[in-house]
Amino acid sequence: MSDTDPIRRPKAPRGPGGNSRPARRPEDVRASARPKRVSRQNQVESSQPKKKGFALTSLTFSLRAVIASAVVVVAALVTVPVALQWADQAREYQAAIGELEEAKATRAELENELANWDNKEYIASQARSRLGLVEKGETQFSVADAPQRQAEKDAEDKRRGPERPWTMVVQEELQEADIVSE
Repeated sequence: MSDTDPIRRPKAPRGPGGNSRPARRPEDVRASARPKRVSRQNQVESSQPKKKGFALTSLTFSLRAVIASAVVVVAALVTVPVALQWADQAREYQAAIGELEEAKATRAELENELANWDNKEYIASQARSRLGLVEKGETQFSVADAPQRQAEKDAEDKRRGPERPWTMVVQEELQEADIVSE
């Protein structure tokens, strides 16, 4: 025999009549004569394939489920900070756009006001209102006891404060509540 030839084993003796089955030994005959006793639990266990996995109390987790869960957790840990950063940047971008729009509006107002200063009539009206200047031949009048506007009165009242303290107002209201109407 060479090194590449398979090793041959001797054939088992055949039973009577030249069956294809090997002859039984006396131990085999005795073991086969006895019926095998298989408990019900063993039958159930043998009918169900054994699962590979981890047991936690009464729950069993397959290895695939554990790996899939770990992948989902890692993916969440990677994507959540990126998504939060994206949301922050989107808010900052919207705030910057708002500021830009306000700056454009302010610039347009200032350019309009600057263009007004090129007009001689506007300059004359500003000189009259701000500085009280008059042209030659004009007479300026000032009214001494002019009625105040409501907004000016409200502003003055706020500066002065209330006519009487709030404690006095509450005391008077309590006294009025104590009077029994007859």
